[in-house]
Amino acid sequence: MQGASAGFMIIAIAVAILIAWVSSWWIFFPVLLIEVGAFYTVLGFLSMGASERTRKGPSGSSYYVFWGPTLVILGVIWLLSAETDISGVLLFVIFLLWIGGIAVALSMRRRGSTPQA
Repeated sequence: MQGASAGFMIIAIAVAILIAWVSSWWIFFPVLLIEVGAFYTVLGFLSMGASERTRKGPSGSSYYVFWGPTLVILGVIWLLSAETDISGVLLFVIFLLWIGGIAVALSMRRRGSTPQA
């Protein structure tokens, strides 16, 4: 997976440079955040079924499922705040709702797991 991640990062940087070159250079980082976040979201969901929890604590896929969409949301918020008249407070509330929702979702026990004492 590390080779695929490194390869994707190189491609994502190249695509972000091309998009920034065509439109505006300030959107390089939000586009990169969206691309990398989407990749790690897909990677997290694909590895979720394959990996089993053999130790205490969260699995590696739950980190991808948390950080991937978080990067996408940050990139989208960055673009929306610069391109529209949406209030920064509203965007911050959306981000907080995401953090709270994913915290609840990841803290729920998986189906079929044995209860902890």
